[in-house]
Amino acid sequence: MSTSASKPHDARHTTATLMLSQGVHPKLVSEMLGHATVATTLDLYSHATASMHREAAITLDTLLRAPEVVRSVVNRASIGPILNTEIECRGRQSNPFSVPTNP
Repeated sequence: MSTSASKPHDARHTTATLMLSQGVHPKLVSEMLGHATVATTLDLYSHATASMHREAAITLDTLLRAPEVVRSVVNRASIGPILNTEIECRGRQSNPFSVPTNP
């Protein structure tokens, strides 16, 4: 496939996808493309690739292995309101932190 046969929209799509995959903030990409909202940009141009999944897993692994990071998250949670409570996540079956209550 020749790049000279590409349409302008193909170049726009490729540019947006490449910028997002390289970590350019979605708000900046959205403004460059003239979208009204960041959601439009992310819906149209962001694609989760295998390398992005690997990078996210590596980042999470690194964070969870750093005791100071875990302590800071736990300390912040003890100061503010408790998130992911049964009240906050009512109806969500995916909440691993909810504690079943006896009616």
